[in-house]
Order: sequence, then structure tokens, then C-alpha cells
Amino acid sequence: MLSNGVYINPWATLLFKTSYDLNYKNIKSTVQEYISERPKNTSLLEKGVAYSTVAHQSNPPHLWPEFKDFCAELLITLKELYAEHRILDKENCLLQSWLNTHGLGGETLEHSHNLVDFVVTCYLNLPDNGGFIEFRDPLEYHKANSYINPETDLWVPIPCKTNDILIFPGWLKHRVQPNNSEEERVVLTINVGTPNAVQSMQA
Repeated sequence: MLSNGVYINPWATLLFKTSYDLNYKNIKSTVQEYISERPKNTSLLEKGVAYSTVAHQSNPPHLWPEFKDFCAELLITLKELYAEHRILDKENCLLQSWLNTHGLGGETLEHSHNLVDFVVTCYLNLPDNGGFIEFRDPLEYHKANSYINPETDLWVPIPCKTNDILIFPGWLKHRVQPNNSEEERVVLTINVGTPNAVQSMQA
């Protein structure tokens, strides 16, 4: 047995997890008012008792004064991640943000954010049995000759709780498990990249 080998993984997929007190109890009424003022579900990615404000980018949450301190801290962290992972820092900024809410049984289907550098997922409220985000194995084609069940073997859930923050590359496919709680799951999502990425998404 060749027992003295080492793993070399210079291209590990970036998946960064941290936490921040997002103070949802104090901003809950603001969040609910923001959602109530916008047309009901316009996202094909939401299933069941679910709603997203992704299509409504007027006064997006990352520009709210309630998130000013958090976004300032987030930009510092992002700058460090850009440098650590040798990604060219191209005047990165917070491009878009939206709120997702999921009632009992609500979920988000598989998708990615291909035109942005990073996605930031912020758990404003995640009840017990509220469901976790799952990521699809980016090496699935490397495993194509193996017997795998694509619905179970290619997906990895990331346990989270209220106030957890996840940062991951926009190209990484992901989905969100159904909420099995009577309490609502509330998530703030932020796209990070260069200003011209928004123009490309709108083209």
C-alpha cells in the first residue's frame, strides 16, 4: 500500500460559512411589508408555499439601512475571498438581492447563478426542520462511469441555522429542501460580481 501519499486539491470548490446577527425579530415587519407590496410569485424556481422577490429589484434589501453594517462587513470578507482564491478583484460589488420565503412544504428547485462571481445566502429565519440548501457535485461528469443515483448521490446538504451566512460561486448548482415546519423560512440572497453582470442578466 502506498501509505505516504498526500491529497493535492488546488481547485477545491469555494464554500464559505460564517454567521452574523441579522436581527430578524426587529426587521420582520419591514420584510413582511416589502413582500406584501410586490406581486405574488413570479419565480418558476419556487415550488409549493413559496415566494421570491427576485424579479422586483426596486429598493433591494442590500440597500436597506437595516443591512448597512452587515453589507459593509460582507464586502470586507468578499475582498479576502477574492484574494485567497486568486480571483481577479474586478470592482466587485453587491449587484442584486432578494427575499425568499417558504411556508410548510415550500422549496426552491435546482438552479445556478452563472453570470455572477459569488452568491451570498443569509438565513434570516430558519426554524427546526426548516430544510437545508443542497449543492450538486461539480465533479458529476468525472463520476459518469460509476453507478450513482443522481437524486441522492450527487447532492450534499449543508446544515444551517438562523443567522448563518453561506458564500459560494455562482456557477455551483444548488436547490433548497422543502420546509417541514409550520414556521416560515426567510432567506436573503445577494448576487456579487461586476456591474456589467447585471446588464448581461437583463439582456
